[in-house]
Amino acid sequence: MLATGEAAPILPLFVVLASILVLGVQRLNVPELVELRHIIGRGFQQRSVIAHNLRMQAAADALDRAQEPTAVLEALELAFEGSEFSRLELWLPEPLGLGLAMAGNGRVARDGMGYRLNMELGELHPAHEIEIRVPVLVGEERVGRLSLFRDATGERVFTDLRLLPTVVVPALVAALVRCEPKANGAPARQDREEVAASRTIEEGAA
Repeated sequence: MLATGEAAPILPLFVVLASILVLGVQRLNVPELVELRHIIGRGFQQRSVIAHNLRMQAAADALDRAQEPTAVLEALELAFEGSEFSRLELWLPEPLGLGLAMAGNGRVARDGMGYRLNMELGELHPAHEIEIRVPVLVGEERVGRLSLFRDATGERVFTDLRLLPTVVVPALVAALVRCEPKANGAPARQDREEVAASRTIEEGAA
C-alpha cells in the first residue's frame, strides 16, 4: 500500500504516459492500436462528462442556498465556467430580473420589458457559434430564457443538457424569487419545489 505522499504524483504521471501513447498510436495507424486509442479517448471523455455534470449539480445546490443576487451570479459562474460554452445570456422580466440588475456589476442591462445578463465564459466565436436555448418557466408560464453559446466547430458537448430544464433552471427561478427585492426589504422565501405550486395556487385564486 502506497503512502498518501507517494500516491499523489502517480495520476499526473499516468496522464502523461497515456497522452504519449495516444500520440504514438495516431502516427502508427495499426487497427488494434487505433481501437486502443478510441478506448483511451472514451475514458477521457467520460471523465469530462462526470466533471461537467458534478459542477452543474453543485451549482444547483448553491442556488438552493442563495439568499442574495450576488450568490445567484456566483452559482451561474460555477455551473458554466470552464465548460464547452463560450457565452451565457439570461433574459428575465421585471421584477424577476431586478435583483440581478442591481448586483450584476455591469453585466446586466435593461432589455425591453426586462433585463439581460451577458456572461462571457471563454473564447468567443460570433461568426460561427450555435445557441442552445432553455425556457425559464414559473409554473407552466414561460417568462424568460437561458441561452448558452458555443463554437459550432468545437468538440462534442459533455454537459448533460437534460440537467438544464430539470435541475438548474428550476433552482435558478426559485433563487430569483427568493432574492427578489421587496418593498419592505424582506426577501421572499421559496424553494425550487414551491415555485410551480405557488404559481398554481395564485392562478386558482384568480
